[in-house]
Amino acid sequence: MGGCHVQPEQMFDLIWGYHDTLHVLATANAAGTSVTISFAAVPSDEVWWIQYITYQDTLRQSTPMVAAVMEAGANQMDVAVAVPPGTSWTSFIKSDIVIKNPAFMRVFGYACVNLDPCKAWLHGYKMKLTQ
Repeated sequence: MGGCHVQPEQMFDLIWGYHDTLHVLATANAAGTSVTISFAAVPSDEVWWIQYITYQDTLRQSTPMVAAVMEAGANQMDVAVAVPPGTSWTSFIKSDIVIKNPAFMRVFGYACVNLDPCKAWLHGYKMKLTQ
């Protein structure tokens, strides 16, 4: 007989379910020719399933960006690098990222002009944890 003989409770110590949509905005001003935009950490009772990351330099056509998963102040993983077409005002990354506390997202924008106001958004789903 084949198949899995492991009971579900042996494989998973928690269950997650849809709680709300995720639309989070963070802003920062460019310093020199780059900008670092940090989001708050994921709340301890949630998991974020991020499906899109968008970035905008509000004064000029979009510039290249890198999105990163951060934990304990260190870059754990660059999730994507986006170089937008020259005609778009917003850069975006289609992603499938799942993060939980204490992780947070950080977006790095490049080819900015000093003090340009910049914005980044996370779009996806907030999932609640249950035991």
